[in-house]
Amino acid sequence: ATGGRSYVDSLVGSYGTGYGVDAGVQYVNHMTPKEDLMIGASVTDIGGIRFPGSNAQRISMNPSVGVAYKKSTEFLKMKFAFDLRNLDQSTSFVNKTHFGSEFSLKVLDLYAGLNQLNLTYGAAFDLWVLRISALSFAEELGVYYHQLTSQRYMLQVDFSLPI
Repeated sequence: ATGGRSYVDSLVGSYGTGYGVDAGVQYVNHMTPKEDLMIGASVTDIGGIRFPGSNAQRISMNPSVGVAYKKSTEFLKMKFAFDLRNLDQSTSFVNKTHFGSEFSLKVLDLYAGLNQLNLTYGAAFDLWVLRISALSFAEELGVYYHQLTSQRYMLQVDFSLPI
């Protein structure tokens, strides 16, 4: 029989631990009782994260800025957001760009946007204790637009008792 830790290491590589710090700031302007404008900036993984004694890839620091607008009506909540991420990385401007929108009714949320200028879309259905979400998005793994695009899908089922 193979030892547990050494067997896992042979499958996925050695184990390493790293720690990171995130910081951010957000300004919210309540333009009207039903309209908000939000501006924010953040830095995640400040200084970068390294995993001592491991061959794991370093996680780079990630500065980001963004702006969002939210409007509520009697039947619909709308949200629109734009952000730029990975501002200090040497990748194309397109790969730093993200735009998203959300349209929320009582039990149905619809999502649409652009992640690195690749189409993103999805929906979520809320039934009291059960919420089902289905999403599709593309992630650019290359440095340039459409160099190495990976299409991804997600199905999530949440169960929560409101007690």
